[in-house]
Amino acid sequence: MIIDNEATQLNPIGTIHYQLSIINYPLSIIHYQLSIINYPLSIINYMRTTLFITSFLFSLTVSAQSLGTAEHLKDYEYAVYELETNYAAFPIRMADEAFRQQYDSLRAQLWHEVMLDSIEGDHAAAQLYGLFGDFHLRVSTYGFRYHPRRSEHFGSFRAIEDYMPKPVSCRVDDQTWLIRFPSCGGDDPSTEWVQQSVSDYLASGCPNLIIDIRGNGGGSDHVYYPYRRLLYDHPGPVEGLDMRISQGNIAYLMAGNNAEQRAAYQQKIDSGDGEYFTLFDDHVLSYDSISPYPLRAAIIIDSHVASSAEQLLLEVMATSHRTTVYGADNSLGCIDISNCPQTLLPNSRASLSIPMTVSHRYPDRRIDGIGIAPHKRITLPAPRTLTDNIDEWIIHVANEMK
Repeated sequence: MIIDNEATQLNPIGTIHYQLSIINYPLSIIHYQLSIINYPLSIINYMRTTLFITSFLFSLTVSAQSLGTAEHLKDYEYAVYELETNYAAFPIRMADEAFRQQYDSLRAQLWHEVMLDSIEGDHAAAQLYGLFGDFHLRVSTYGFRYHPRRSEHFGSFRAIEDYMPKPVSCRVDDQTWLIRFPSCGGDDPSTEWVQQSVSDYLASGCPNLIIDIRGNGGGSDHVYYPYRRLLYDHPGPVEGLDMRISQGNIAYLMAGNNAEQRAAYQQKIDSGDGEYFTLFDDHVLSYDSISPYPLRAAIIIDSHVASSAEQLLLEVMATSHRTTVYGADNSLGCIDISNCPQTLLPNSRASLSIPMTVSHRYPDRRIDGIGIAPHKRITLPAPRTLTDNIDEWIIHVANEMK
């Protein structure tokens, strides 16, 4: 998101971003990987995080057929309560009367289907959550199956036969260095690898740099900071975010913080309007120096780029004149509504991801559901392989930069 200990005086409380590892799969069922990263003074509660991961794996083994109608109904009603009480964008979406009517109708329809044993409680919840088209809002057992905008976003990478981007830091030619950065998860690549890739590039003598983030579904913002710092060449605006005020969201925010930090948050909450408060203000991202290299830089994206990787794009596009973004498609569009505590359904034990913050862009200048457009569209056919190789798109961009 916008938490930046280097450029602002705000104490970093951490971000909760989840890596969306989206692949082609039979029947268009999309699976995903969750990468949860601890960060100084994080709002992540370790016990809840561990419980979520364990319960997510366990939930896959629980047979829905073992639950009765009353248990399924309780699961569904619990999911509806969590959505209406804690989801950051819920009041905003309900202000649209046409959408409200659509929501009310689907909510009632699914309740009756659960009552008639036509559908399980978590399945009904997944359909209701999918109506919002928010990839951060989901039910673990069904992922993104009911998110209606999915097919509009997943474009060029579907034609790639071997799509498994891996970390790469290597020379392309005598003028260009490549860093492939497929995850902000902090494990593969690690934060140490990210910093080392910057050092390797600076030692290479190459004037040009390509950072390839195809396949990067997000993770945690601080992982990409070395790249943002390297590409920076002028101050630029970064938009803040608001948190929805609810008992659950506030409890989650306060957990794990000391009395002084809780008092600071309470002051922010008290200054809110009763429904939202500003967790982070709009601010200007700046550094006290500019790296002389690269002379020219490129970032390559695809429609899999989401969450923290989109935040990297926004910040670089705001602060680096020397960087051009290339791609055939827009990014996914999964950044405006974020920071997602997890909770478990009482019976099926499926986990719910409920975003509790909303960007100051939303909804008038939203990125969610639209994505970030590249500066230059790549019209070449998709490469057959994207792993640790130097593919045709890399060569094309390297030649354009010369």
